[in-house]
Amino acid sequence: MHVRERMRYSNKIAIKWMLSNGFDQIWLKRHVRRHDFHYTKNGNYIALDLWNLFDGICWYEGKTVYIQIKTNGWADDESINKWLADKALNTLVLVINVKRKPKKQGQGWMVLNRFYWKMKKNVRRKDIGSKQFTVKSKNPSIVVYNKLGDTNDTIDTVKIKTR
Repeated sequence: MHVRERMRYSNKIAIKWMLSNGFDQIWLKRHVRRHDFHYTKNGNYIALDLWNLFDGICWYEGKTVYIQIKTNGWADDESINKWLADKALNTLVLVINVKRKPKKQGQGWMVLNRFYWKMKKNVRRKDIGSKQFTVKSKNPSIVVYNKLGDTNDTIDTVKIKTR
């Protein structure tokens, strides 16, 4: 499969997963010959992706989520953390890794996920994988529960269930 074909195919798989898990109004930036101009206080640059980092944007329960879709790999933590460093609290980034299943699991593709979000002093990352990921509300902070029910992170109100 050609690189562009594989990218389009993995994007379709990621979109199908997102739609079946409560994400809506998914917009992916087309990767075309012409690049976009980005204007900043520190100078301008040309990029293929949004801020040279994201493939698109979507909504999840009224919140904006920035999306990065990768095939057979993960996005660079450092670049996402750097981008989130000066963003508003609870800014969400979803990184989707679409990869082939191991041979012993049969043919097909797996959709793995990581969430990043901006907190007061740092950026948090939660690997979701195929586990259930639910966020329960406790004012004023929100506590994240993983499948086993232990609390370990805080985030604004979001409920995400993966298969």
